[in-house]
Amino acid sequence: MSYQRQKNIYLCDACGHAVVTQDRDEGVTPFMIACEHCKQSARSLFYACPQPLLAKTKPAFEWFKPSPVELDGICEPLPPNLAHNTRDHVVRGGLLMRPFVTVVETAGGAT
Repeated sequence: MSYQRQKNIYLCDACGHAVVTQDRDEGVTPFMIACEHCKQSARSLFYACPQPLLAKTKPAFEWFKPSPVELDGICEPLPPNLAHNTRDHVVRGGLLMRPFVTVVETAGGAT
């Protein structure tokens, strides 16, 4: 099953904060992220959230597959071991998270 364009919720065990993410591309996402409020662990609900209910909810973050140039820019400032692990994650099909970017559909495709 493809989760591309699907939304997911990560729920913080410590403070209860929920964050909505969306998969921009096909790939693998982590089951835990750091809570943006308290920095503790927020767990994925594994897409077990009604998509129609989230239809009008703008995601805070999106999961994307970086291009090789984007990946170079992301990894350049990282410590060597973290850069290596990030590259390995992406090469194996993993997605990276960034603030949500709105895509505008045009006659020629998305921009």
